[in-house]
Amino acid sequence: MPVIPGARFGPYEVVSLLGAGGMGEVYRARDTNHMHDLRREFASRLLETGANTALVRDWLGHASLTMTSRYLATMAVGLQTARAQFERHTAQRA
Repeated sequence: MPVIPGARFGPYEVVSLLGAGGMGEVYRARDTNHMHDLRREFASRLLETGANTALVRDWLGHASLTMTSRYLATMAVGLQTARAQFERHTAQRA
């Protein structure tokens, strides 16, 4: 059964559908009780769109660009890992 973006499950708010398969659906959600999660998501989106990393670093209060750059790197690696796992699972079920 599809879940509508904006639906809430305890402290979590559904943002979007990430994927669906034989075992069900996977959704992106955010923890509305923790401000850090919202800041991190916003900063990640800014970096994805090409915002100046130094400005994002200053806004977050990070001591170095390395820490701020991890936001973008973590998302890319996470997406690649999730995609590889999904493809392996799909291939095994075929």
